[in-house]
Amino acid sequence: MKTIEQFYNEIIASEELKEKLAAVSSEQKLDEFLKENEVEGTKEEFKEYVVEKAKTSGELTDEQLEAVAGGGVWDVVKSIIITLSFDAGCV
Repeated sequence: MKTIEQFYNEIIASEELKEKLAAVSSEQKLDEFLKENEVEGTKEEFKEYVVEKAKTSGELTDEQLEAVAGGGVWDVVKSIIITLSFDAGCV
């Protein structure tokens, strides 16, 4: 099993994982995606980790912050990962 942090780093470095994550259409599918990739933790923990990572790196836009506050967390999580991937030069 891998931690959420380890899996997050794998996603940032992998085009294949980013594409698979982008194809996840619901939070139920996110649970399945995490299980398929042998990740310890829940979808809620994964989303919290990604949002916190973006906050600490200063990568959340005003629109993303509003979406998180309004409950639109899943779409924001996917966009954050894509944004952080670009910033890390991984795309």
